[in-house]
Amino acid sequence: MYISSLQILNEWKDARIALISKGNGAKGRLIRLYNWRGDNPDLKIRAKANSLDDFKFAVKNEFKDTVVKSYAENTEFYGRILNDEEFKEKVLDLLLVDIYNSLKKKDK
Repeated sequence: MYISSLQILNEWKDARIALISKGNGAKGRLIRLYNWRGDNPDLKIRAKANSLDDFKFAVKNEFKDTVVKSYAENTEFYGRILNDEEFKEKVLDLLLVDIYNSLKKKDK
C-alpha cells in the first residue's frame, strides 16, 4: 500500500488539529510517541529488514507498551489510545511512515 507524502501530511495535520483542539496536550503527546522510536535500537534493524506493513506488525506491541508507560502523564489521551482501537490505529499509522522512513535511512 503506497500513501503519498502529501496525503500523510494532510492526515497528520488533520489529526493534530483535531487532537489539539481538545486542549489535552495532544501535540506534545504525539511528539513523544514519535520519539519513542529512539528508545529501542532494535527498531532500526526491523525497519531495514522489513516492509512497512511487516514493520507495523513488529512494533505494535512496543507502541502499546510505550502508551501504557506514558498513561499516568495524560490519562485522557493515552487512555483513548488504549481503549479506542480505531483511534490507536490512526495514531500509529500517522506516526509509522515517518518513523519507518527515518529509521530505514539512518546510517546508509
